[in-house]
Parts: sequence; structure tokens; C-alpha cells
Amino acid sequence: MKRKLLKQTRNEWRSNLWLAIELLIVSMVVWYICDYLYCISVTLSEPTGFNTEHTYRLTARQLSSYSPRAIDYGEEADQKNAEDLAAVFNLISKCPEVEAASISIHAEPFSMNYMGITLMRERDSVEFGVRATYLTPEHIRVFDYQPADPTVSQEDLVRLLSEGKVLLSDFDPENPLISRYFSKRITPAELVGERLTVDEQTLTVGAIVQPIKRNVYEARSRDIVLLYPLPENNPLALAEGSYINIRLRPGCDKSFLESFAADRESKYRRANTYISDIKSYDQLDRITNHHATVTNRKYIACMVFMLACVFLGLFGTFWFRTRQRVSEIAIRKVNGASNRSIFARLMTEGILLLLIVTPLAILGDWLICRNELSEYFNGAYFETWRFIATVAATFALLALMIVAGIWYPARKAMKINPAIALKDE
Repeated sequence: MKRKLLKQTRNEWRSNLWLAIELLIVSMVVWYICDYLYCISVTLSEPTGFNTEHTYRLTARQLSSYSPRAIDYGEEADQKNAEDLAAVFNLISKCPEVEAASISIHAEPFSMNYMGITLMRERDSVEFGVRATYLTPEHIRVFDYQPADPTVSQEDLVRLLSEGKVLLSDFDPENPLISRYFSKRITPAELVGERLTVDEQTLTVGAIVQPIKRNVYEARSRDIVLLYPLPENNPLALAEGSYINIRLRPGCDKSFLESFAADRESKYRRANTYISDIKSYDQLDRITNHHATVTNRKYIACMVFMLACVFLGLFGTFWFRTRQRVSEIAIRKVNGASNRSIFARLMTEGILLLLIVTPLAILGDWLICRNELSEYFNGAYFETWRFIATVAATFALLALMIVAGIWYPARKAMKINPAIALKDE
């Protein structure tokens, strides 16, 4: 049967050639769609590294010097405003509904601010870039950051920050975005206890935390994040560009927001310093990611529409091809072939054509990656396991389309009486 199938395929080379070209083009298009959807789905399924349930961001501001209510501190303005901010923060953190409170700069979830700095290892003078975030130790509890090492607890992370040590986020040593910084392979665990220098300042790495994303659409492995402790005993360090973050106890959201709104002016205001707004991080998630969400939905909708068009086109091609062979099916039945063998023959013929063009399609897919026309993900346009997964998914989808395009018309053709099918021959 296999020899006859190959011989028939060769004899019908003209029609099969055009079908093979169509399959080749369709295979590359479907692979590109699968690759894009793979990158999106993997990115969205990755943990963000933080928990924003019952968390809120409070924005503290100072009155303009032109405001009639402003107090003129003169040359001590920065110091006094910082002390007022620290006083407001202390009042908020002592509220019975507040479970944990922190002050942070560039460390808030869903903030797309990026402060990149270069650290140098004292041991080998190797420099590497990190995304710097600044926070008070309680920030760990506010957003439930978790240690990468199971032997280290969350309390240990808070303690290490309180001692003035810095934390680094976990990373993949093989990731191109990370490995480019190091002359040799280095693991995150090797950096624990290391002394790093930046701008003539020496930092000691206390521990490694799990990777922290800025939002759900950012790949986990994009950056190494530096968590730098803000000294609570130095109000000036808390003043510039900082936010107050709080985590409320479960069930206390409504009562806290009502009491805070009532007491904002009378209780949570010090001289020129006041709280201008309070937003939940769920709300900030919707606001900051709105554009990315809409854009991704458009891309996904277009990809699904293209996939549907490809399916209908391929389905129709094999439907038409099978319907044209009704008389051939009838002849086979007259010569004693069973419905099962005819059905298997038609299916095998379609899959054989797909197998023939798949190596060429894989070569085309690889050229797309090589020329950086595919989706940029995890620091590269090409990744071995990603390529294997998307090629396998493409083959499975095309095989499903071919089977669907052959199955129904073949089933109907095999129900036709051979005499009726051959009466025009």
C-alpha cells in the first residue's frame, strides 16, 4: 500500500505540487501565529513576584510655595518636608486596619519607571546592570515578596534590609540578557554575601528573592532587580519621588477608605505635606496596563482570525480534492476495498504531503528567526525549546485541518452507491 501511495503521489505531481506549495506557505504562517501566541501565553502565565491583594498606593505631595497655605521653611525646606512626610507615614502605618506599610521609589508594582545602574563585583571587577528599586524593609511584607532560597524566610529578608544589606532578584544564568554581563557563568547563589560597588559605595548582597516583574506583560527574566533599603532614620531619603504603600487586613478595605477620607485633612496632613490621592493596586493595574491589554487583544484577535482563515482555506482545499475523487472511491469499493482502508488511504495521502513539506517549512521558520522577524522573547528571537514546541504545535494544527478537510466528504462519498457514483463514467 505504501509503494502504491508513493507512486500515485508521484504520478499526480502537478496537482500535488501546487498543494504542497500551499501547505508550505500555510505552515510558515501558522508557525508565526503559534510562536506569537506561545510568547504571549508564557509571559502572562509567569508569576509576577508580588501580591497586590488589599494593597493601596498613597501619593504624598507638598504645597507649592505660591499657595497661600504654604509654610515657608526657608533653607530647611527639604529637611522639614521630609520630616513631615515621615510623620504622616508613621500615622498611617499605625492605623489598626493597616497590616504593613512602606515607602518606595521605583519599586511599586505596575510602575514602568526604570532606573538602571551598573554594579561591580569586588572579587573580579566584573560589571553588570540592574534595575534599581528603593524601599523600606516593610515593603517585603506589603507586596509579599518571597525568597528564592527555601531556607530563607520572609522575615529574614526584612531583617537583612533593616541591617542595610541589599537583595537581588533571581535570574537564569543562561539568559542572553543576563549572561552578556558576565565573562563566565555565574549563578544567583554565588552573589549572596558578595560585596558590590556603585559610585564608590559598597553594598553587600544579603539574599536572593524570586523574580519581580513590573507588570504581567513583562517577561520574568528580563532584568536583575536590586532592592536597596531606604534608611527610615534619614527622612531626606524618603522625600523625593516616593510613594506610601499599604497592605490592609482582610475585610478592612471599606472601613479604612471611609475613615481615611474623613480624616485626610485633619489627621493625615502635616504643614505643607498632604496625601493627594489613594488608589488600589488593582485599579492601577487596569490603568497602567490598559493600552498593553487593548493592543495584545487586537494582536490576538488578528492572529485568531488569520488562523481561522487558514483553517477554512485548507479545509476547503482538501474538501474539494476529496469530493473530486468520488468516482475513484467507488472504483476501489467495487474492487473490494473496505471503507476503513479507503478512509486510511485518503488520510495518509494528506498527511504524507504535510510530511514532505514540513522540513522545508522548518527551514523557513528558522530563517525567520535568524533574520529577527519572529517575536522577541526571553532575550532572543530563537530558543530551542520554544522552536520545537511551536513547530510541533504547527504540525498538529495542520494535520488536524487536513483530517477535518478529508474526513467529512470522504465519509459521505463512501455512503454513495458505486453504481450511482460511476453512472457518468
